[in-house]
Amino acid sequence: DSIRALWDFIQPRFMPTTPVLVRAYANAHTFGVEGYIHRDSKFATDETCIIYYEPGWRAEWAGETAFFNEAQDDVIRAVLPKYGRMTIFPGNIRHVGRAVSRICPVARRVLVFKGRPK
Repeated sequence: DSIRALWDFIQPRFMPTTPVLVRAYANAHTFGVEGYIHRDSKFATDETCIIYYEPGWRAEWAGETAFFNEAQDDVIRAVLPKYGRMTIFPGNIRHVGRAVSRICPVARRVLVFKGRPK
């Protein structure tokens, strides 16, 4: 299966401390679909990998993944969903997939892998 093959490629190279695949899925946001601030895990040792795969993404379409400080009163990093970009982060970091702008003609599509240590 191609999703498993992608995990088998990514995990040893980019997520070597989290060899156990907990969950893998695709997600899509269109205009009007709002994300919410959340954690993927309560453990800093768990990791999440997001791969953005919508070709031709433009900055004015928004849809960033925003990462927050613990108090949730400031963005500490934002990742634009450019085609082929991958971001990996500890599962206990609060984050949200922001909505796309009204002018965005496509979906903000991602593949997500969640891993944990043995």
